[in-house]
Amino acid sequence: MKTVRANDIRPDDPIWVWDGCWLPAVVADVVFEPDGRLVIVRFENGCSAPASGPDLKPRDPDARGSDRPRLFARLDITKESKSV
Repeated sequence: MKTVRANDIRPDDPIWVWDGCWLPAVVADVVFEPDGRLVIVRFENGCSAPASGPDLKPRDPDARGSDRPRLFARLDITKESKSV
Protein backbone atom coordinates (compact mmCIF):
# COMPACT_ATOMS: atom_id res chain seq x y z
CA MET A 1 0.00 0.00 0.00
CA LYS A 2 1.38 3.39 -0.92
CA THR A 3 1.97 6.31 1.40
CA VAL A 4 -0.32 9.27 0.85
CA ARG A 5 1.48 12.31 -0.53
CA ALA A 6 0.54 15.65 1.00
CA ASN A 7 -0.29 17.03 -2.47
CA ASP A 8 -2.89 14.28 -2.97
CA ILE A 9 -4.74 14.83 0.30
CA ARG A 10 -8.08 16.62 0.33
CA PRO A 11 -10.50 17.40 3.19
CA ASP A 12 -12.92 14.54 3.93
CA ASP A 13 -10.64 11.90 2.35
CA PRO A 14 -10.83 8.64 4.34
CA ILE A 15 -7.39 7.55 5.56
CA TRP A 16 -5.58 5.23 7.96
CA VAL A 17 -3.41 7.00 10.55
CA TRP A 18 -0.50 5.37 12.38
CA ASP A 19 -0.57 6.04 16.14
CA GLY A 20 0.94 2.86 17.56
CA CYS A 21 -1.55 0.99 15.40
CA TRP A 22 -3.51 1.88 12.25
CA LEU A 23 -6.64 3.88 13.12
CA PRO A 24 -9.42 4.93 10.73
CA ALA A 25 -9.86 8.68 10.25
CA VAL A 26 -10.77 11.37 7.74
CA VAL A 27 -8.82 14.43 6.69
CA ALA A 28 -10.23 17.43 8.56
CA ASP A 29 -7.88 20.07 7.14
CA VAL A 30 -4.57 20.58 5.37
CA VAL A 31 -2.46 23.33 6.93
CA PHE A 32 0.48 24.98 5.20
CA GLU A 33 3.54 25.26 7.45
CA PRO A 34 6.94 26.82 6.60
CA ASP A 35 8.50 23.34 6.36
CA GLY A 36 5.67 21.78 4.35
CA ARG A 37 2.09 20.61 4.80
CA LEU A 38 0.55 19.37 7.99
CA VAL A 39 -2.59 17.27 7.85
CA ILE A 40 -5.21 17.54 10.58
CA VAL A 41 -7.13 14.27 10.88
CA ARG A 42 -10.39 13.51 12.68
CA PHE A 43 -10.69 10.05 14.23
CA GLU A 44 -13.97 8.13 14.45
CA ASN A 45 -14.35 9.15 18.11
CA GLY A 46 -14.40 12.83 17.08
CA CYS A 47 -10.90 13.77 18.30
CA SER A 48 -8.62 15.66 15.92
CA ALA A 49 -4.83 15.54 15.71
CA PRO A 50 -1.98 16.54 13.38
CA ALA A 51 -0.34 13.86 11.23
CA SER A 52 2.38 13.67 8.59
CA GLY A 53 2.73 11.85 5.27
CA PRO A 54 4.50 8.66 6.45
CA ASP A 55 1.78 8.14 9.07
CA LEU A 56 -1.06 8.22 6.50
CA LYS A 57 -2.39 5.57 4.12
CA PRO A 58 -5.47 5.71 1.87
CA ARG A 59 -8.59 3.99 3.22
CA ASP A 60 -11.66 2.51 1.55
CA PRO A 61 -14.62 2.84 3.96
CA ASP A 62 -16.58 0.24 1.97
CA ALA A 63 -13.90 -2.36 2.75
CA ARG A 64 -14.95 -2.24 6.44
CA GLY A 65 -11.38 -2.43 7.72
CA SER A 66 -10.12 -5.18 5.42
CA ASP A 67 -7.79 -2.64 3.77
CA ARG A 68 -6.05 -1.83 7.09
CA PRO A 69 -2.30 -1.61 6.41
CA ARG A 70 -0.09 -4.28 7.88
CA LEU A 71 2.16 -3.36 10.79
CA PHE A 72 5.35 -3.54 8.73
CA ALA A 73 3.97 -0.97 6.28
CA ARG A 74 4.91 1.72 8.82
CA LEU A 75 8.23 0.39 10.13
CA ASP A 76 11.35 2.08 8.77
CA ILE A 77 14.14 -0.48 8.62
CA THR A 78 17.68 0.83 8.18
CA LYS A 79 20.74 -1.19 7.21
CA GLU A 80 23.06 0.96 9.30
CA SER A 81 24.45 -0.48 12.49
CA LYS A 82 26.16 1.40 15.29
CA SER A 83 29.52 0.38 16.65
CA VAL A 84 30.12 0.79 20.34
